[in-house]
Amino acid sequence: MPRPDQATREAGRAKAAEIKARRDQAHTETDNARDYADALMWHEIGELIRTDQILQLDAAEATGYSRDHVSKQTARHIERPVPPQSATLHNDQEKTMTSTGTEAVLITSFGYLHGEAPGADVTVDLRRHFKDPHVTPELRYLTAHDQQVREAVRSTPGIPQLVAATAAAVLAYQAGPSAGGYPVHVASGCAGGRHRAASFALDLQAALAVLGIEARVEHRDLAKPVVHR
Repeated sequence: MPRPDQATREAGRAKAAEIKARRDQAHTETDNARDYADALMWHEIGELIRTDQILQLDAAEATGYSRDHVSKQTARHIERPVPPQSATLHNDQEKTMTSTGTEAVLITSFGYLHGEAPGADVTVDLRRHFKDPHVTPELRYLTAHDQQVREAVRSTPGIPQLVAATAAAVLAYQAGPSAGGYPVHVASGCAGGRHRAASFALDLQAALAVLGIEARVEHRDLAKPVVHR
């Protein structure tokens, strides 16, 4: 195989540097998303303590941290944290849509009780680890279109962190060398698809919008009847 000439090598080095810069940016944004998730968790736990909904002891038991750690972190994060702004918003070459003109991200919410999970790059199963609003009678017949449901899901410990982590995963997929032209598909599932999955999908869409990424949400099962179980 013939050796490339000097001009070709220089162009190749510039391309390699550009690829590494994209990787470094993705790492930075992932770290920022993780830091934001941590800060948001401690702020919201602190709000629970300050509004007399739980004790520091309850927070320590729920999170697995010591009471001293809970005290320090909630005091540190009294102010609600500001979502991280993606540095790529200032890069004229950064695209929030694919080369075909479609959205860069598709988010599908669904219910496992209505069928198999859709094929996706990232599937988030919310059934086991997060409380189902269905068990609360006043929320059972509402959906993610209702603010009460949105707030109930969003205030569930772990959900804000999972939204931030999923947004970071989207950034990682977009940084892949073969990502150009292919939208990232995220699927969020719960039991019936009316509460947790749909609320998570809408919160993820909002989190990605902060990062300058356009996402479209499809609710596969939100409008279907309540499944009694």
